[in-house]
Amino acid sequence: MLTFQSCEMFVRNTSEADNVIARVGEEKLYEIDIPDFSYIKDSLELFKTRRAFIEDWATKQLLFDDAVINLPKQKKEELDRLVNQYQHDLYTKYYYDLLVDDQSIDTLINDTELLALHEKERKNFVLEDDIYRLRYLSLDTSYSRVDEVKKALIRFSVSDSVFLDSLLTHNYLINANLNERKWFKSRSLFTTIPPLKDVNKRRLQRNQYVFDLRDSSGIYLGKVAEVLTAKSIAPFEFVAPELRKILFNRKKFELLYKRKKEATNQAKIDRKFEIYD
Repeated sequence: MLTFQSCEMFVRNTSEADNVIARVGEEKLYEIDIPDFSYIKDSLELFKTRRAFIEDWATKQLLFDDAVINLPKQKKEELDRLVNQYQHDLYTKYYYDLLVDDQSIDTLINDTELLALHEKERKNFVLEDDIYRLRYLSLDTSYSRVDEVKKALIRFSVSDSVFLDSLLTHNYLINANLNERKWFKSRSLFTTIPPLKDVNKRRLQRNQYVFDLRDSSGIYLGKVAEVLTAKSIAPFEFVAPELRKILFNRKKFELLYKRKKEATNQAKIDRKFEIYD
C-alpha cells in the first residue's frame, strides 16, 4: 500500500503542490507537506530524516485505516460526534477571535478602570512574599569609585542621576535599577543581589535601608525605599499587569457575548433561526 518515489526525490527541492511523495490507500503525501529539512547539510542524513518522516506519516495513516475498519460502529459514531464538535468549536473560536480584536480591546483599558478594580478587589491581591522598592547597582570588584556611587545613590539629585545613568554603559557594571518605583519580589532580588540573603531580615525590611555589600562576584550598592511584607495588600504598581489581564478578559467576554446576541437576534429577524413550539 505504501509507495515511494526514487531516492533522488529526497535531495531535490521543489515547490510543486502536486508532487506526490507517498501514498497510503487513497491518501497522498505531497512535497509541500514535508517539513523544511534544509538545515541538514549532509545528504545521507537528509535522506534518512525525510524517509523517517514519510514512514511515520504512513504508519499513522495505516493505523487510522485499521481503526476505521475494526472499531465497533457505536464507538465510531461517538468519535465522529466528538470530531464534528471539535471542528465546530474550532471554527467558531477562530471566527470570534477575528470579530474581537485584542488590540482594540487593550486600547479601551485605562488607568482609572485599573485603579477602580484594584480598590474593589484589593482583598484578592494579598502578597505571598515580601516585595521591595529600591535603587541599586552591581559593579565589578575592580571598580574604584565606589564611595562616589554610593553617595549618589543615597542623595539621588539631578546631577547624581546623570552620573549614575552614565555608568549604565560601562563594562564594569553588572546590573542596575535606578527606577525606585519598581517592585521586586524577595526571591528575584536575592538572585540579583546574592549577599542580601545574609542580611538580617528586620534590618532589610527597614525603609531607607542603605547597603554596601561585597563578595567575590561583585560590589552591590543600593538604597531600599520601601518594603511590604507577605500578607500585605499588593500595591497597584505591582499588580497592574495582572489587573490589566483581568480587565482585558472581562471586556473580551462582554464583547463576545454582545456579538453572539447580535448574531442570534439578526438570525431571528432574517428567519434563519426559528424555535418550533
